[in-house]
Amino acid sequence: MKRTLIFSLLLASGRLAFGQDAVYNRISISDLEKSGGAATVYGWGNAASNLLDPRPYYSPGAPPFMINHHTGLTLSAHSLYGGIRFYNQGYPGAYDAATGANFVMSITDGRVGIGTTTPTIKLHVVGQGTTARFESSAGGAAIQIANTGNGRTWAIGDYVEIPGSFSIGYNMTNSRSGILIDGDGNIGIGTQSPDAKLAVSGRVHAQEVKVDANVPAPDYVFDKDYSLGSLTELHNYIREHRHLPEIPSAGEMAEKGLELGDMNLRLLKKIEELTLYIIELDKDKRETEDRNQKRLLELTQVVETLQQEVGELKKQFVK
Repeated sequence: MKRTLIFSLLLASGRLAFGQDAVYNRISISDLEKSGGAATVYGWGNAASNLLDPRPYYSPGAPPFMINHHTGLTLSAHSLYGGIRFYNQGYPGAYDAATGANFVMSITDGRVGIGTTTPTIKLHVVGQGTTARFESSAGGAAIQIANTGNGRTWAIGDYVEIPGSFSIGYNMTNSRSGILIDGDGNIGIGTQSPDAKLAVSGRVHAQEVKVDANVPAPDYVFDKDYSLGSLTELHNYIREHRHLPEIPSAGEMAEKGLELGDMNLRLLKKIEELTLYIIELDKDKRETEDRNQKRLLELTQVVETLQQEVGELKKQFVK
């Protein structure tokens, strides 16, 4: 391919141009044939000198380094004291209506801002919708927060040992997870295999727990047609099974656990039945007391009659 080199040296104006007639800057390099890069800066060795050192003269915000004015990347001074801003095109600014330039990233004072020109922490991301995404082709994509002083590492992300799960925990690489959300939306705390919407391996401390009952409360116990077994039947059942009717045994509780909502309703039913037993016993007691009172009155009358008869006999005997 034929190559043409256009060289123009304008000493009077102090400007130097390669590959173009018009000169816009002190040094202009252009590839009019579009055959490749306009310029290559290449260095080798261990010299301490700078390979490329653009320095704007005391102009805060001026772009000292620009690649492709309209479609490429612009690096400009963030402030009078340094820093770098990245734009996807055009001049510095959060948005330039003339060129369509959008602000991409800012680096200043050791802080990185994405979507913001004023980062306040080491990494400050501002945007609409999803502002960050972490991917790992091999699994285990996560955000790790490490304390190098005590060697502890907390991680938030994909839990590699359980596909499709999300975990927040300490040192997950050793299979220890704090909170895990599996693919079915079940949450496990202290366990990696939640079998319910919330599964906790350990103690739970709460000020109040509300349980929605799936069945009506056992108020039917107080219906007139409710069949309440006798105390003798209850005694025989307990003596044989060693637990109350409709209440699981200790072995069943240890094996299957307890469902609080169902168990509370069962216990409420037993309390209501116990109330009926107490009412029945109280009724029997009062009836027994009434009968005993009547018998006592009858015996008192008999005794008084006998005393009168004995008195009459004594009088006759004396005569």
